Amino acid sequence: PNNKVTFNYTAPHSTEETDAEDQTDIIYAVSPGNTEAKANRTDGVELEFRHILSGVQFFIPTQIGDAAVEDAKITLNNIITTGECTVTDQSIAWILPDSPNRGTYSQNIANDETTFPGGEYFKLVPQKLDAQNNQFTISFKVGTVEHSYSGKLSSLASEWISGKKYIYTLVKRDEVKVNVGANV
Repeated sequence: PNNKVTFNYTAPHSTEETDAEDQTDIIYAVSPGNTEAKANRTDGVELEFRHILSGVQFFIPTQIGDAAVEDAKITLNNIITTGECTVTDQSIAWILPDSPNRGTYSQNIANDETTFPGGEYFKLVPQKLDAQNNQFTISFKVGTVEHSYSGKLSSLASEWISGKKYIYTLVKRDEVKVNVGANV
């Protein structure tokens, strides 16, 4: 049988800059190859777990040169917050509104840490990234100097796919230039 569940979802965001910590991941399980119930089953059922949302995580260095990186914050701007998700045994499909709600997601990174507390990440509605809308800002302090780098998420990835985790790493190349790269 091809079971189907459809629901509307809004990725929560707040003004506390703890969005990655406060968001809950959504997963579901399928049992491939188990098409019928067996009475008095003793051999168990193998479950395959899948993520419904897209994961987005950032890493920054804990120091640049001899100076510590402090007061780091990641902000994602103009991100689609709401969609309709349909999950079947075989697939996950998202339908986004023609005029979607958009929001800002922020997360502070503690001093002496390279990523969000507890290795957390943003759990967001999967979506295509476009140059006009989706942007990021990484801000931090090195010594007494404040730094801020902004860019278009579409320059790092064309879309966030359901069930994938996107890892962006701030890399210091030399004294002046800082690049942001993405891994899937």
